[in-house]
Amino acid sequence: MDNHTYKNIVSGIKPETKEHILSECNKNFESLLYSRHSLRYFENTLLTKEVLEKALSLAQQTPSACNRQGWKTHIFQGENSHKLIEWQGGCHGFEDQVNTSILVTTDLRAFLFYEVHQAYVDGGLYAMNLINALHSLGIGTIPLSVAFGYDKLDNLSQFDIPRNEIPIVIIGAGYILDNFNVAVSSRKSINRTNKYH
Repeated sequence: MDNHTYKNIVSGIKPETKEHILSECNKNFESLLYSRHSLRYFENTLLTKEVLEKALSLAQQTPSACNRQGWKTHIFQGENSHKLIEWQGGCHGFEDQVNTSILVTTDLRAFLFYEVHQAYVDGGLYAMNLINALHSLGIGTIPLSVAFGYDKLDNLSQFDIPRNEIPIVIIGAGYILDNFNVAVSSRKSINRTNKYH
C-alpha cells in the first residue's frame, strides 16, 4: 500500500515492514508523517550514541519562545530504561522491549513567571521534532505520557531528574524489526478541528 491508501483505513491492525518504513521515511515531509507509527516492539539492541546524537542535533532546530531552548533530554538504556518505563506504568506487556527511552523535560528556569504554559508548549514542540528526527533516521518510537499528579512525579527524583525540570513525555525508541504490525486509526477531518475566522 502507498501512503494515500493508509489514509483511508478507519481502524485496525496492518502489517508493516522495516524495508517499507525505510523506503518512505525520507522521500518528503508528507511521506515522513504518513510512514511513522508508534511501535511497541524493537530489536534487542541498544541505540548507538551516534544515532542518538544525530537525532538530538536535528531536534535542536525546534523553535522556542525567544529562542530560549529550555528543553532537556535524559537518555536511559538497558535496565535503566526498563525501570523508567516501569515507573511510567502504561506499557503493559512490552516494558522490557524498550531498551532505550528518552525522557524529555523542560527547565522552568528558562521561562518568566507569567509564562505558565510555555514550558509545555516548547517541550511538546521539541518532543515531536525529536520523534520525527528519530523516524527520519530509521528509528522506531512510541511516545508515553507523563501527565501525572504530583505524588507520582515526585518519584522522578529516583532517576536524578532535577526539580526545576518538568517532564513532557517519555519516548521509547529502538531499531525497527523486519516485520511487525501497527495500529491504524482514522484521523478527524480538519473540518471538525479547524475554524476560519
